[in-house]
Amino acid sequence: MARPDPRYWEVERWFRLFATSHAKRVSPRIEVFLETEGERIGRGYGLRLILGSLYQPPVGSPPMEVSFPEIQANRLTFAWCDRLAREIRRQASLLVERETTSKSA
Repeated sequence: MARPDPRYWEVERWFRLFATSHAKRVSPRIEVFLETEGERIGRGYGLRLILGSLYQPPVGSPPMEVSFPEIQANRLTFAWCDRLAREIRRQASLLVERETTSKSA
């Protein structure tokens, strides 16, 4: 297997911090899990948000996928970052809603 572009790990760190900061705006208890291993190395990232024992997207569903080239090319573009931030906060809100529903059931 070829070595990935060294910037892959720099971009991974940026994406992890970006996702964490936006998810925690919805709930400070949300954690971010980035899938970066296997076939994703050098190509992209799979994002899941975690709240207690709940995952968003739920386990069994594909994670939110963002490619390495897409992040690398757009992370300094306000409009792109705004769209990504809105999607992360939307997913975080769905997770909090699922937690609230599961507690009241």
